[in-house]
Amino acid sequence: MSPPSISGRPTWAEIDLTALRHNYSTIREFVTPATVCAVIKADAYGHGASACSLALQKDGCKWFAVAGTDEGIELRQAGITGHILLLSGFWRGEEEAVIEHNLTASVWDAQQIQSLNAAAVRLDKAEESVPIHIEVDTGMARTGVSMAQIEDMAHVLKSASCLTVEGAFSHFTSAEVVDSPDGEKQVSRFDEALEILKNAGIEPSWRHMANSAAIACRERSWYDLVRPGISLYGYYLPFLSVVSGHSEATSDLPVVPVLSWKTRIIALRRVPARTPV
Repeated sequence: MSPPSISGRPTWAEIDLTALRHNYSTIREFVTPATVCAVIKADAYGHGASACSLALQKDGCKWFAVAGTDEGIELRQAGITGHILLLSGFWRGEEEAVIEHNLTASVWDAQQIQSLNAAAVRLDKAEESVPIHIEVDTGMARTGVSMAQIEDMAHVLKSASCLTVEGAFSHFTSAEVVDSPDGEKQVSRFDEALEILKNAGIEPSWRHMANSAAIACRERSWYDLVRPGISLYGYYLPFLSVVSGHSEATSDLPVVPVLSWKTRIIALRRVPARTPV
């Protein structure tokens, strides 16, 4: 982005799409053979969802994750042709929009499944089958089907004739704590959930759990798909250690910042030492 040429505040942000593509390539190579799902929610973390997703699509990215239906539709209108996963599901009344724009909804309760299946019937999508990803709550207690309800949920999923369980996923509570036993417990719970689904005849092709922190330090959570968010844009919070109490950055992923914040200098002053300013 060029500096502003009109009158007003001489301050601007520059988005380096070359840096974004570098970060995507770096993460992709690091997690191979897992696939990268670029998290583009919240306007690509303020970097511009349309421009960022189109740049990544040119580099071969086929999976994108957003928060809700409105963000997914925005990407479709921008020209994104790959998979668009709705991490926060959909609001009541958005079922037909999800299907018409070929978005992939996450689901975690029977009402969502039944309403989406009913919309597919209304839109005559029985033969095409609508893909969904089931979210499993392994410890965050935010959204997702609980471990105790997965078996019952599997029966609901099996009865939804127009839907296909393409994926299953979960979220870490604190993936950045590299030696936290809770992280390992969550991965084990997710494995247990996948086994319950398998025994019910449901075997998702895409299993995913790893965010930016888990990509760097929890390889066991990579499964088939990883979901880099903040690292895709070149940033890392220091990773914490339960044992030592210290935090440190990782050098495993040499990502670079995509955004630069710039301004023009208004004035320079020379003042004597110890002058309060």
